[in-house]
Amino acid sequence: MAGNLFQEPDSTLLLSSGCGRHWPDARGIYHNNDQNLFVWVNEEDQMRIVSMEKGDNVKQIIERFAKATTEIQKCLKNEGYDFMHSEHLGWILTCPSNLGTGLRAGAMVKVPHFSSRSDFKKVLGRMGLQVNSLLKTRVTLFEGPRNRWCRLRLLRRHLGHLQR
Repeated sequence: MAGNLFQEPDSTLLLSSGCGRHWPDARGIYHNNDQNLFVWVNEEDQMRIVSMEKGDNVKQIIERFAKATTEIQKCLKNEGYDFMHSEHLGWILTCPSNLGTGLRAGAMVKVPHFSSRSDFKKVLGRMGLQVNSLLKTRVTLFEGPRNRWCRLRLLRRHLGHLQR
């Protein structure tokens, strides 16, 4: 599970928004036995559901995520709650860049020659991708602006980038 723990917020933006309030109380990470599904509670978002695994079995990753989301929503509804949603804005989350879809798809890829190019981030920008972390030969890519996009369109676009 190492690498899936979150750090105490230290950015001015997060602290001024209240994301660091009562640290570290009222936070947690839950995971399945295979440690390929994580639910982070009260990190930046109130809840973050992460499905991941090594390899290219994207279908399994998405199916696991969809099942987890459905089951969590059932539990919330049984308690009289639900994920926050607006007909006008879509799904409401802490970060405005996720407004609407509430979904961010990412992939860690090895592209040592491409990532060393001086125009690497510029090329990614033209593809609608952003770099989350850049560690020597591994790059974590995720979709750029996600608001006003439907989830199916985001996933199709992300899969298309991975195939290139």
